[in-house]
Amino acid sequence: MLSHSIKRTGMLLGVVFLLFAMATDGYAQRRRRPTTGSDQATGAKVFQSTPITGNMRQVIVNEATKPVVLTEDMVSDLLKQYRLSVQQKRFLDALGIIEKVPTSKVPIAFKTEIAFLKKLEQVELRATKSNAVINRDSEMEEPLKKQVDRLLREAQFALLGGRNEIAKDVLIHVIFLTGQNVRARYLLEDMLDLKSDAYKIENMESKYWKRSETGFYGGNYQQSVDALQVLTALDSENPMVFERLGSSYYMMAEREKALAAWNTAVFLNPENAGLKEMAAQLEKVVEQDKIDAKKNRQTIKKMAQTPVGETIVLGKFTSQEKAYEFAAQVKKQGGKPTISEEEGKWVVRGPKP
Repeated sequence: MLSHSIKRTGMLLGVVFLLFAMATDGYAQRRRRPTTGSDQATGAKVFQSTPITGNMRQVIVNEATKPVVLTEDMVSDLLKQYRLSVQQKRFLDALGIIEKVPTSKVPIAFKTEIAFLKKLEQVELRATKSNAVINRDSEMEEPLKKQVDRLLREAQFALLGGRNEIAKDVLIHVIFLTGQNVRARYLLEDMLDLKSDAYKIENMESKYWKRSETGFYGGNYQQSVDALQVLTALDSENPMVFERLGSSYYMMAEREKALAAWNTAVFLNPENAGLKEMAAQLEKVVEQDKIDAKKNRQTIKKMAQTPVGETIVLGKFTSQEKAYEFAAQVKKQGGKPTISEEEGKWVVRGPKP
């Protein structure tokens, strides 16, 4: 049933290691440069002022005296805006939104998150005051400033999710890039309780690139993926990061994730004709996988009402793990599958209808 995808898989598997090695060589030769993506800026709250006339002032006073009554729909809309702002890493905007919601209407699940945002606001205020005195962080050139702002948001998002080790390394990389960054240093101090003598300033891109290489060639593909996911934050416009990420996912049989990563690499580097062809072939395999999965579900549904008798082949797999996974699905539906190895493949059989 999976013959088409198996053939294509065999063709793809042979070049995945080559792609991974090519990405390593390319990365070693690549000159690191600040990203110039159009990231949304973040930082202290900014308010724009407009001249107020006498009539306008009276209207404002009258409006201010009116009690604000939030309907359930308005509260629901504010909570949606809050959640979207957090997902977009606009943390101080999110705090401003959630503070408009009455305490009794705030979900309990948000309490810890809000406490984190309030602490983050204090760190930002502290950094703003410090920068007003020494004017360090504002001296960066615009491309580097955009990269640093993005990395700081990634670190804050990691902190929010409890991924403290990743947050620490990203913040250290910010200091490595800038020589000194007040916001990064205060986040390390106030959010992770780390003074400057508790960590070593180093290039985290090199550290995680080497870690991904060690994981991939050592067969620990999850380690490679974990390291590369950090690199997607540190160097988000580097196509070689996504090329290697796709190769790692492919070796884990995560074909859809591999395809997404490879497509990103092709988008960032359209000149990579070899990878473009690989992605096209993998796309066909993924589509065939979806067709096969649909057929498997239909087969399982039929097997649920099949009487015991002669057996038929329900599926053939290249690995024992996939065969047992499929057999487990059949068993959950009431079927009685058997598994055997035949001609180098794992065959799942069931009662004939």
